[in-house]
Amino acid sequence: MQSKYIASGLIFLSALSFGDTAKKGKVVEIAIEKVFIPQSGYNDNNAVEAVVQGNLPNPCFTLGDTIVEPSGEGFSIRQKAWQRLTGACDTGDLIDDPIPFTTVVALGRLEAASYQIRYRKDSGQKGQRAFAVAPAHNDNIDEFHYTITRGVDAKEFYREDEPVTLTLRGFIPSPCYELTTPVKTERQGDVLVIWPVLKTRPGVACDYELAEFSHTLTLPAVEAGSYLVHARSRGGNAIYQGFRVMSKK
Repeated sequence: MQSKYIASGLIFLSALSFGDTAKKGKVVEIAIEKVFIPQSGYNDNNAVEAVVQGNLPNPCFTLGDTIVEPSGEGFSIRQKAWQRLTGACDTGDLIDDPIPFTTVVALGRLEAASYQIRYRKDSGQKGQRAFAVAPAHNDNIDEFHYTITRGVDAKEFYREDEPVTLTLRGFIPSPCYELTTPVKTERQGDVLVIWPVLKTRPGVACDYELAEFSHTLTLPAVEAGSYLVHARSRGGNAIYQGFRVMSKK
């Protein structure tokens, strides 16, 4: 599933080419805070993706390649970074100031089966995520007729005791379609999956004419932690949006 990632409060850092040997530094492996992926919902027509979240230790680090390798019944994910060893980065005068990062990794089109993702967390702990790929019901990339989703608006932080309000934005491709309401949503652990499916408007000609839409969803409150919204979009795409829920204590 192809994607676009939109996140509030998260800093996006493009992968750095490590071929520039003129810079004094080294390639290191850094810990991954969390890997997000829906537990279910993918089929063997989809290109599967996972979202990797973590923190660079301080401004001396620049995000590098995300390494995905087959491992047993699934995949191993490792995150690389470039550590500068010049100036304050070399003398140790720089105070640690973690920089959040989020990146999307492609796992490819997979056979119908159950899979595991393994990764290294802080302090050498190992993390893992399980997900399943189901057989497709037809040959289409999309099993449903989705909106052309372009964004998910969310607050950066919510409280444990407040509902999670999200706003979907995008386009409807023709006047003969309208958004099916209520929009189907499902919480899969720390991933909130949204299916913005279109339905036909009887008696309306299906001319190609893009129309903008915006739809607000109010979901039940969830416990403290970090979460990912996975909103489906037309053409095998998805939009991702991260947010955090703070403890009410």
